[in-house]
Amino acid sequence: PANNTLFKNIGYGQFQDVSGESGLDNPYLTTGTAIGDINNDGFVDLYEVNELDPTQLSNYCRLYKNNYSEIESNQMNWIKVKLEGVQSNRNGIGSRVEIVIDDIIQIQDVICGDSYSSQSSLILSFGARHYEVIDSITIKWPSGIIDTFNNIPVNQILSIIEGSGDNLSIETMKPFDFSISLIYPNPFNPTTTVVYQVPEYANIS
Repeated sequence: PANNTLFKNIGYGQFQDVSGESGLDNPYLTTGTAIGDINNDGFVDLYEVNELDPTQLSNYCRLYKNNYSEIESNQMNWIKVKLEGVQSNRNGIGSRVEIVIDDIIQIQDVICGDSYSSQSSLILSFGARHYEVIDSITIKWPSGIIDTFNNIPVNQILSIIEGSGDNLSIETMKPFDFSISLIYPNPFNPTTTVVYQVPEYANIS
């Protein structure tokens, strides 16, 4: 079989071959590919479905972790969208999600059965580069309902219920770092105040 190939989107309709540096440049009999954020760090990982062939190494499926956040000092932001249909199907399959950041439009569809013997995550991931706010997110559901949300902070998972309008549900994510600066009174009598700081926007519970 031919070696697998991975292309990087560098914008303006152009792609760069990064097969060698990615580690995917292998002569496996790959028949399916699934993508999704396996470790919930905001960066999409890749699962490779390989079939039996005379090459023994090809007889295993492989999961490739996106280690961008570990090797790059210039960190990029992201946003993830998880849909729940009401009039449409529960997983929102067939929905179109459009996000706008500084007049740049990104579009993804929630689809299933997109690859042989594999299924990509139904949670859509969008890159936000260095921007800290998404200007708008629009969901066009199969039912014809359209939900639009504005000024959404990055680096979070949005759980959106069909027809919810501006009522967003933000999934709690564990911050990478945090600090507690003051607790008073100590001991508690009968209540106390905790002053804390996290490095980025996050829900605290």
